[in-house]
Amino acid sequence: PTGCNGWDALSCDGAANWLGDTCESLESKYDCDCSGCNCVNDPQPPTSLPTDLPPPTSSPTAAPSARPSATPTLLPTPSPTDSCEPGTILNTNTSRGDRCQPCQVGTYASAPGSTTCTTCPAGQIAPTNGLASCTLCPSGKYLDDGLISDPSRELHDALGDCDVCDLGQISSGDRTSCVDCAPGREASSNGDRCEGCASGRYADGVVVLKCEDCAFGEYASTLSSPICSSCGGRWTASRGATSCDACLKPYYLANTLEG
Repeated sequence: PTGCNGWDALSCDGAANWLGDTCESLESKYDCDCSGCNCVNDPQPPTSLPTDLPPPTSSPTAAPSARPSATPTLLPTPSPTDSCEPGTILNTNTSRGDRCQPCQVGTYASAPGSTTCTTCPAGQIAPTNGLASCTLCPSGKYLDDGLISDPSRELHDALGDCDVCDLGQISSGDRTSCVDCAPGREASSNGDRCEGCASGRYADGVVVLKCEDCAFGEYASTLSSPICSSCGGRWTASRGATSCDACLKPYYLANTLEG
């Protein structure tokens, strides 16, 4: 055997190479720079070790990397099972806390998770169960709790709780009262607005609250007339005239309507 003091070296880059010696193999030569040669083909160890070996240097021990501490992930809080939909409230009379019951007629619950139902305000009703809001009384009707003599009608649970406005009146926007129409005007058929009288008709707003035709011998030439005007020495052929007529010669206007 050659090299490594009589040893055949497999390589000089292992953990048992001779420092400073030359290891020789069949393929190539290596300069040993380790602590000994990893040799084969000779069962006998070398008779002596080199004395010029420097003290072995200890390779620094790598500190183990610190394992990051696991941070717990906060999960979102689940919605409570007792959050009721609008129009319903939590039923506390049952053993299960997640059961919801609808609001009764005349009441409502507008927000989710409500615990109580609220009575409808004046001018509004809730004719069915489970409503999230109340509805206004129909046009031409009103509901004023302070003026209702029958307490059962203050439940706001039926259309019959709404009163019809008087003749010549319309309901206010919030349906809590009625408003008089101005002279020369009358309430519309559904009571939601005031409309002017047609020509030949009038409404004085005091006695006559709904437009009427002008009488014989009177006329109203404009819209929304509060009164009818007299024809004086002239006449009208019919009621509801918009102008007066003159008698043809040789006729004259007598105290009666006979020609």
